[in-house]
Amino acid sequence: MGNLIPMTAWLPFTGIGIFHLVQDPTNLDPIWSWLLAGVAAAWLMVNFFGLFENGKMQSELRRKLEFRRVKVPADAIFVGMSTPSFSSLLDTHEDVGFLAIGDDAVEFMGEHRRIRIGRDEVRRIRSRANIHTFIGLGGWICIDGVTDGKAIRLQVEPRVRSIMIANVLGRRALRGRLETWFRGPEAQVRKR
Repeated sequence: MGNLIPMTAWLPFTGIGIFHLVQDPTNLDPIWSWLLAGVAAAWLMVNFFGLFENGKMQSELRRKLEFRRVKVPADAIFVGMSTPSFSSLLDTHEDVGFLAIGDDAVEFMGEHRRIRIGRDEVRRIRSRANIHTFIGLGGWICIDGVTDGKAIRLQVEPRVRSIMIANVLGRRALRGRLETWFRGPEAQVRKR
């Protein structure tokens, strides 16, 4: 629903813009007006409805994981996750779940996937764009590493708040927390 609701706002405006383009391809003023109105409507709808029932998903998933006897730490962060091989026109996130930052590893515990990456496997923490970046409402935090000689990447995006723009600040804080963790215990002590 979080992807379909914004699309219902974007489609009518864009459709009218395309209709005007077909009617008179030489007059671009109404076309641009309708297309820009579609983008503005989509931004508002993605921001306010892109994480439709996010809190409910978070609490239900915590219960499901506990039922499966997966211990979710109290300070785990609710995130959307994707691996580089995932692609979808409707959803940026391959799975949703909790990112736990332990002493020696980060672990994603999701509805469908469970991924653990040791600190010794991580090579860098960085930001990368996703579709939310292009409208100013988010982006990936990438944990790049190597395990058994193969490159790995875990991409996460905070979903703690129900309004997407509120998660942008959470993204910055989560990246900082991951970078401090990656530098090791001595960096964590210095930060305190």
